[in-house]
Amino acid sequence: MINKLGVRQTIDVHCRSGNKDLGPVSLKPGASFEFKFPTNSLIATKYTCSFRWPDAGKELWYDIFTSSRDANVCNVCLWYIFDSIICRMRLDREEPTMCDIWNPLH
Repeated sequence: MINKLGVRQTIDVHCRSGNKDLGPVSLKPGASFEFKFPTNSLIATKYTCSFRWPDAGKELWYDIFTSSRDANVCNVCLWYIFDSIICRMRLDREEPTMCDIWNPLH
């Protein structure tokens, strides 16, 4: 995932899957964060991340990987983080394969 919010917008990211906690990470503008994990076609895999930055006004979350949505689409899933949307990008050119709105944390 890459911070595409612009100047002076650092994003605090925290990703988890079941009992696997990847810990908090801060992404400065243009910075990226990546993680790898094995996928199993017999077991559903889901990684959920929370996101916080000053202009968001609240903590947001997104399922950054779900096997039902992503496993057959990308071996390496690249996400661009924008202010109002998050987009999964093609690796061969800067073109989104899908964009979605943020989910607010309750």
